[in-house]
Amino acid sequence: MRLAATAVMLVAWLAAMPQLALNGIQPVRDTRYGWLLMPLTAEQWGNDYSPEVSLEGTTWIKAFVNDVEVDGTAMDLGVANSENHPTVALVDLNDDTTHLTLHFTTLPVVEVEGNVTNDYSLGTVRLLAPGEQSTGLMTARLKHRGGVTNLNGRHKRNYAIKFVYSSSTDTKQDRQLLDMREDNSWILDAGQVDLSRVRNRIATDLWNDYASKPYYYSEDERACSGNHGRPVEVMVGGEYRGIYHLCEAMDRKQLRLKKYDEKKGVIRGSLWKTSAWNKVVLMREITEEPDNSQPTWCDIEVKYPDFDEVNPTTYKVLRDGIEWIIGSSEEDFENYLENHFDLPVLIDYFLLCDALNAHDNMGKNIYWAVWDQTMDRKLTLAVWDLDVTCGQNWSDEKEFYRNDDMSPNFYANSNVFLYHLFRPMYRMARNKVLKAQIDARYAELRQGVFATDQLVERYSTAINRLIDCGAADRDSLRWSGDTDIGRLTLDLAAERDYIAQWLYKRMLMMDRWHGVTPAADVNNDGAVTAADLATIVLAIAGLDDSEQGINTMLADVNYDGAVNASDLSMVVNHLAGLPPE
Repeated sequence: MRLAATAVMLVAWLAAMPQLALNGIQPVRDTRYGWLLMPLTAEQWGNDYSPEVSLEGTTWIKAFVNDVEVDGTAMDLGVANSENHPTVALVDLNDDTTHLTLHFTTLPVVEVEGNVTNDYSLGTVRLLAPGEQSTGLMTARLKHRGGVTNLNGRHKRNYAIKFVYSSSTDTKQDRQLLDMREDNSWILDAGQVDLSRVRNRIATDLWNDYASKPYYYSEDERACSGNHGRPVEVMVGGEYRGIYHLCEAMDRKQLRLKKYDEKKGVIRGSLWKTSAWNKVVLMREITEEPDNSQPTWCDIEVKYPDFDEVNPTTYKVLRDGIEWIIGSSEEDFENYLENHFDLPVLIDYFLLCDALNAHDNMGKNIYWAVWDQTMDRKLTLAVWDLDVTCGQNWSDEKEFYRNDDMSPNFYANSNVFLYHLFRPMYRMARNKVLKAQIDARYAELRQGVFATDQLVERYSTAINRLIDCGAADRDSLRWSGDTDIGRLTLDLAAERDYIAQWLYKRMLMMDRWHGVTPAADVNNDGAVTAADLATIVLAIAGLDDSEQGINTMLADVNYDGAVNASDLSMVVNHLAGLPPE
């Protein structure tokens, strides 16, 4: 059955291939819009492009590009950019003509073939990177992946890929793709509801650049608490599906956890993933004891050792860590937190979530790990699914995309529900000693990766690449108006500008929350004076003429969500040298 299914897929694949070659490389055909997608290198992009054009191993008898017949010699196709779309006509044995347009891109193209469902099934993957021949058909197990993103009615799906040697075996085959790690397990991340398509990737790359290394890093310097990914364009079943990121999985190999001791039957490294909010995940209360004969405990899933291979499993280290968070006194929490949790990593995670307003990652969407519980039971974490950041929400309903909870001045302090519910962050924010460590780390990062211009540059560069190569327009054509994005129009340029404005406001607020500038400096001129009182009065009167209303936002000195007389009182007290009320 497997061989027959593979043969059918192969025949369909070959029939759909254009078999028109540019310098010996065959572009990828889309059957929805009639495109031939051709990845080009940075050196080729923006320059005159005159490849040798040929028909190779094809049943087409003739081909024309820009109405000139293909004869295997070089053809002037004009400047290689997103606006130049040479016409292609392919003539078959029956003298029927298929008309296509050639689209250039600087992104690799991934083709997925197979009957992909919520369960793993056999399929194939092909990768065509700029300046390279395609990988050829790679046999894989494929399925849709995700939680909310995998509900019925969602359309731009995420995909999980597990490469195998052949259709007749489930033996894993490691592959190295796009200069990332060599492994059998890969992910195609759709950025399904993200109006920029890059939020998860950029936030994870930011984390990889600054996050403290796991506590056992000296034992294995390959340990990494964030995956890596590259932007690609994806075809599924020969049909264009838009911008994705081809990403590594987050697993034992990424974190370099100690392997299960098969000889002794001893679990050493462990990895768990949280996937929902409840009192256990939020470290508020142990509502039920874990059952080691089950692959999940209160929406916490065992990721390593693989439950199918090691059963019963163990939740003990994680369960004990949660219990300690719940039951420790304030003094013990301050003095001994670092004995139970990887404190430098926890502080850096606090600041990542705070800076990007990652409220979908407070408790939920965290990987908890222990390196080797036979030696050290300390818990560390890895980041995951950071798409609900920088003003983006997870909902596909239009009214929720820009709600108050996503605004730059939404302060994740003890009065805000998610920080309040997620016990570790709540207690760290309240503890003066730990908060001082957080503030000191923020001040350090503010001089580097947290500098506003650097943050804006990260997002702008990534989005501009998608715009410049035409992928943004193609993705917009495919998905604008879809229910996945609340029937909105995809406009990556507008989203780039929105993120830049959002970050500008957010980092001004962050400077106040973490003590870099005084909250009473309402007009942001570097000093607290009577002018700040005047700024608040104008904000109360609705006469704020600052760009984007920044003064009104900063006038909420006490962070209670409104600008009123109490904010005036805070500034007066500051001027008088009195402590805050």
